Amino acid sequence: DAGEMLSYALMAEDVVALLDELGIEKAHVAGQSDGAMIGLHMAIYHPDRLAKLVAYGGNATVDGLLPGNIDWLNSLTHEDMEAMVGDTYRAMAPDPEHLPIMLERLRHMFLTSPNYTLDQLMAIESPVLIFDGEEEDTVRIEHVEMIAAAIPDSQLVILPETGHHLMYEDPERYLETA
Repeated sequence: DAGEMLSYALMAEDVVALLDELGIEKAHVAGQSDGAMIGLHMAIYHPDRLAKLVAYGGNATVDGLLPGNIDWLNSLTHEDMEAMVGDTYRAMAPDPEHLPIMLERLRHMFLTSPNYTLDQLMAIESPVLIFDGEEEDTVRIEHVEMIAAAIPDSQLVILPETGHHLMYEDPERYLETA
């Protein structure tokens, strides 16, 4: 936590800085959920650093979120966050008491971004695979289809019998498709 608001742009810039540090000119980027939006940001703002993007379960605008997900984000409490990620957060964070602040920063980011325009999506030139599960519970499938339709020459795959967390629930299936 650098003390500033979280954003997909900030995280994408961190990825670019890591690539610089490692001396990697171009990378194949695969991202699920937030990682998909970070990849879209790289495709829009750092196309020279992207060899290929695989984006699973991402949205290009807040309008792509399902209403139930927005309601859940608005109702999420610090206790909920503690139950979901508290142990992991405490193991990695220098100040475990900072979790409530991170929740508010995450909530703000999720409810206000990303905001990629149709023109930005249409200008992406990197090879892109957009995929998701037909039982997606976070992002509207129509929105995922719109993203793929907007990006020239992108591929779209909607997998049956899976949802937003394929990478964790069935990593082999994720890797086979990606």
